[in-house]
Amino acid sequence: MSTSQHISILGAGLMGRSIAVEFAVHGFTVDLVTRRHEDSFPLIKSQMAKVIEKFYPEKAEAITAAIHVTSDHTSFKDSVLILESVVEDLAEKHHLMELIRDEVPEETLVASNTSSLSIGAIFADFPHPERCFGMHFFNPVQVMKLVELSHTPLTSPETLQRAKALIAAVEKEEVLVKDSPGFIVNRLLFPLINEAAKMVEDGIASIDDIDKAMKLGANHPIGPFKLSDIVGTDITLHILEQLEKADVLDERPITSTIKTMVDDNKLGRKTGIGFYDYTKK
Repeated sequence: MSTSQHISILGAGLMGRSIAVEFAVHGFTVDLVTRRHEDSFPLIKSQMAKVIEKFYPEKAEAITAAIHVTSDHTSFKDSVLILESVVEDLAEKHHLMELIRDEVPEETLVASNTSSLSIGAIFADFPHPERCFGMHFFNPVQVMKLVELSHTPLTSPETLQRAKALIAAVEKEEVLVKDSPGFIVNRLLFPLINEAAKMVEDGIASIDDIDKAMKLGANHPIGPFKLSDIVGTDITLHILEQLEKADVLDERPITSTIKTMVDDNKLGRKTGIGFYDYTKK
């Protein structure tokens, strides 16, 4: 789909960069806004270049030209969408919204890529709450087709229709969900990972056999432990803590296994060891 629309993404981490690439490949121009110093811009661009080369090598030049890395948090110009994708911390996100609240152009949509935090809390006291919503992309963005479109009671029907059109423009599919802890996927997925770890703690079954059971018995592409290793054990723990605070875990405590792994820096693929050892050849 070809379009000349412009969007702004706040946060140049893994998700922010990947989302920027996905919009750019579908014809959007993108401001990728970071709080990092300009000295970091070459690294950010090289990290994006790796994604572009892997998934869209034939469009590399056009994609690169469509993404502008900047540290200006106040120049949103003609952005149809401002999407924040900073660290998954409510205080950080709320602070960012306070910084930009007076700079958002009229009619511009404002969304959060949060995977587990309250949309209502992120946009508390934000002007024009009818234009605010959650737009949760999944990692890796270039592979995963789903976007969770979450809304508060104040989000307008027009906003949701515009958001659905933007999601369709980047060839993703949306599911609509009310603002609630973990939305759909994480609310179902991470208690499953927690319960799987508890089964190992209790000596019920091994890591390998639980993953095999969920692949062959529930038709999951990969088991809960390999999935947690891809997501990162630290992220798994963080999301479980958010669900625990919201009383979603139904009094099932977070397993000591997951907490200990995070303390020991066994975070999965990104550190080389998690539930599985990726250092072995």
